[in-house]
Amino acid sequence: MARRSHRGLDAGITFYKERNFGGRQFTADRPVTNFARNGFNDRVHSEVVHGGRWEICADADFNGSCGVLALGAHPSTGVYAGRISSVRTVDGRHSNNRFDDRSRNREACATLYEGPNLSGRSHMLNDTMRNLGTTGFNDRASSLRIESGYWVFCGDSEFRGECHTFGAGD
Repeated sequence: MARRSHRGLDAGITFYKERNFGGRQFTADRPVTNFARNGFNDRVHSEVVHGGRWEICADADFNGSCGVLALGAHPSTGVYAGRISSVRTVDGRHSNNRFDDRSRNREACATLYEGPNLSGRSHMLNDTMRNLGTTGFNDRASSLRIESGYWVFCGDSEFRGECHTFGAGD
């Protein structure tokens, strides 16, 4: 995909109605509070982030489950496929961006559970943790809930061993 040189698109995001960048598209370079206005509400299946980091939310006005997309091409929106209703930059460069501390905390939040199906003791994460040894959850987590953001969990400390990426969901 050719990248335009005007300043707005350098910090923009392009959404596609189909996986692998197919179908109709639209590009945003500022917050969009409700995708219903442009015919894309709950219809996005892939995107390209041209610059910055962008928060995508399942409901209008940046509500519901939200996740953050980093720079690059995303051929599938994953757990947010067909669910996106609003978007805004994470860094708050735009003056009409209503980014607040409540949203910042939503950016990265996960809970580990000792038992299956979100049962037993739990431990909440909201920042990078290179070693779970000090939490009492090292080699003990059996299930997890990702409230927001994308998380990489690895079999060994310091992000070694087999690693898997998880987005919002149980």
